Order: sequence, then C-alpha cells, then structure tokens
Amino acid sequence: MITDGTDVRCDVRDFVFTPPAQPVGGCGASGYGHTVTMAVGRAAQFTCAGDTVADPGLPVLGYETTTGVGQVECYSTTDYMYCSAGSHYFRLSRDAYTLR
Repeated sequence: MITDGTDVRCDVRDFVFTPPAQPVGGCGASGYGHTVTMAVGRAAQFTCAGDTVADPGLPVLGYETTTGVGQVECYSTTDYMYCSAGSHYFRLSRDAYTLR
C-alpha cells in the first residue's frame, strides 16, 4: 500500500490463471501477469512489472487479517487476497482473479 492511502499493489508469485492480454505495445523486458494495481478513482488492472513486492523484508499481511491505509483496505484469507479502494476492488489468488 502506498503510504498516502490511495494506491495498492499485489503480486502473486505462482499463478495458474490466464491473465488478460498485455497492454498495447507489450511489457518489454518487464514481467506481466503477476502484478495487480489499483487506486482510489481507478479500477484494478494488471500492470507490467519487472520487480516484485514479494520482498521477505517487507511486512506480511497474515491470513484472516485486515489492514488499511487511508481509503485502501485489504483482507487476506488462505484462499485469496481482497483489496478495495473507493468503489474499486480486486480479488486475487493463485487460481483466479476478479477486477473492478
């Protein structure tokens, strides 16, 4: 989560779902399909990313736990991660995703 409480990014390391088509022009050397971003006022979307937020030095949201910053809130279960920001949300797991 961005500390101003307006953006969130979630990476899934080992996914089996088929992500949507890459953006026009592709992602170049960046990876695609593992990163979802969302902001207050902007729908969740897959994003090109050559890096990861899956850094073992960063805090981890435990299962069955909710956290939030500003207008962004995320909830973690053993099955999926759900985040919302204003009227937008995403639900992301290894097997499937929902973006709004």
